[in-house]
Amino acid sequence: RAGFQNVIQLFMTNALHVFVAQSGTEYPMLLEEQVDTCKRVLNIYRYMVMHTYMSLRTWEQLLNVLLRITTLVLNKKPPRRKEDTLSGKLAPAIFQVMMIYILKYL
Repeated sequence: RAGFQNVIQLFMTNALHVFVAQSGTEYPMLLEEQVDTCKRVLNIYRYMVMHTYMSLRTWEQLLNVLLRITTLVLNKKPPRRKEDTLSGKLAPAIFQVMMIYILKYL
């Protein structure tokens, strides 16, 4: 059954795929394009948190997506030059969305 909440959940889950493929530091232009795309997706998530009614199930789906993004992007072993990696460039944006999520949901 398609409804607005289902569409939001589907978008959140499918937009997660832009975080999966990681460009290496040997291709800085590709890395910048991926960072830009990922930041745009995070901005959409932030907008949804602030301006869209979401059911409890949708909130839970968003939390799962944000945790999955964190797992995908942030490495277990910190790189030497984190500002040259996807994780280093996205960490502040991910943290911001997580904080807005926590403040809005709780």
